[in-house]
Amino acid sequence: MTAIHNLHLQKLLKLAEQAFDRGDHPFAASLVIDDEVVMSVMNSVVSEQDPTRHAELSLLSKAARQFGVVRLAKATLYASTEPCPMCAGAIYQCGIPQVVYACSGKGLRELIGRGRSIPCREIFQRAQRQVEVHGPLLEEQGLELHRRLNWWAAV
Repeated sequence: MTAIHNLHLQKLLKLAEQAFDRGDHPFAASLVIDDEVVMSVMNSVVSEQDPTRHAELSLLSKAARQFGVVRLAKATLYASTEPCPMCAGAIYQCGIPQVVYACSGKGLRELIGRGRSIPCREIFQRAQRQVEVHGPLLEEQGLELHRRLNWWAAV
């Protein structure tokens, strides 16, 4: 299973770089249902001038309308970087049972000197329904992307 997770995450790291190339922060997320990627979204915080347009939240907002919560209950959300507390809340509210991410929030915070302070696992552990979490799985690749792009220097 880890090989499949890594394949999805490697694609997301490339998509995150595309988000940066268009002027947004380098984050991306995708939704897999029945072994098929049904939707992928890039971060659009800068381009939409909306601090809530994290990739995960944008993806879930669209997916909830398109697929409904019954279908989302069979989905896996993949993220290039560990979901922040806002996105973890949305993941929970949409009924997503599994999250897989490449780079940890802790690793990103240590690299850039600021950022997420609550791991998504901690948020899910306090919830009434369990969300399975896998990650970080490609920590070094994810951190290298952030290190190379140095995107936070302009924020």
